[in-house]
Amino acid sequence: MQNLLLILLYVPLIGLGQNLDNQEISEILTTHNEYRIDLELPELLWSKKLANSSKKWADKLISRDIFEHSNTMYGENIFIIIGRDASPSEVVTDWASEKEYFNYKTRKCIQNCCDYVDCCQHECGHYTQIIWRETKEVGCAVSKLGNKQIWVCQYNPPGNYHGEKTY
Repeated sequence: MQNLLLILLYVPLIGLGQNLDNQEISEILTTHNEYRIDLELPELLWSKKLANSSKKWADKLISRDIFEHSNTMYGENIFIIIGRDASPSEVVTDWASEKEYFNYKTRKCIQNCCDYVDCCQHECGHYTQIIWRETKEVGCAVSKLGNKQIWVCQYNPPGNYHGEKTY
């Protein structure tokens, strides 16, 4: 009887963590890998461990109404949308849109200085995490509250090390 009671106590925990269905996972992987294949990089694999970690962070962000990176040992991209839901491919495509600020010869973000200091470098870190050669796995999750969604994808091994080439 005690074993049955313990099992029943743990059953609700099974649903915690990874929250995307197989079609959404496939869409995330396909979209990530389209950008990697264009550069002849190995395809990313899905990680339930990273998806669970992403879900925990996305839940924390949405419940605390904050938008910042976690302090994990993984690489990470985050995305927020208010007013409608985003598709998995839309989220990844948004991050990858930063490729316009990536110089393929130097494999670094393009420097484009303006008259004021704060606009001196375009950001392309989301894109470079997607195309980081050493990254092998990705896991993602989404959390919703009202009309807001927060998406988190975490990557292992992480990328974006200063001084190292993306691929």
